[in-house]
Formats: sequence, structure tokens, C-alpha cells
Amino acid sequence: AESDPSLNGVCRQIVVNSFHEYAIPRSKLASCLIELGYTEDGSVEFFKHKTLKVYGLLWHPERVNVSVNEVNQIVRNIFFGSR
Repeated sequence: AESDPSLNGVCRQIVVNSFHEYAIPRSKLASCLIELGYTEDGSVEFFKHKTLKVYGLLWHPERVNVSVNEVNQIVRNIFFGSR
């Protein structure tokens, strides 16, 4: 995945909660979007628009999991900029 300010202060591998069967295969991500995170099976879980400040998360950041600190950091970085 590409380096992005939303990932500042975050390790590269995190655990996220996915409580649905919706997925975007890496090969099907629109050309105007950049993949920032994906699963072992190749599904995109985190992406952004190439030119706009538009991000997409395909997991539930509001649900606590083992990577809660990293997930919270990503959300803070998106909304408030990396610090």
C-alpha cells in the first residue's frame, strides 16, 4: 500500500473488524482511487481518492479490536491531520 498521511504513526499491519461480506477486490478498485490497506485474500479495506480528501474504510472503526490504538490514529489523522 502507498504511504499516506493517514497512516502516520501506524504500523503497517493491523487487525480490523469486518462484519459483512462486502469487499472490493484489489483488481477492481476504481482508477481514481489509491489502495491504502488490504486483507490477506486481496480485498481492499482502506482507500483514498487520488486528488480529493476522500477516504473509504470497509471495516468498523467504532468497534474495539486488538488494533484499536492504530485504528483510532488513522481516524484522527484523516479528520485532524497527522500529528
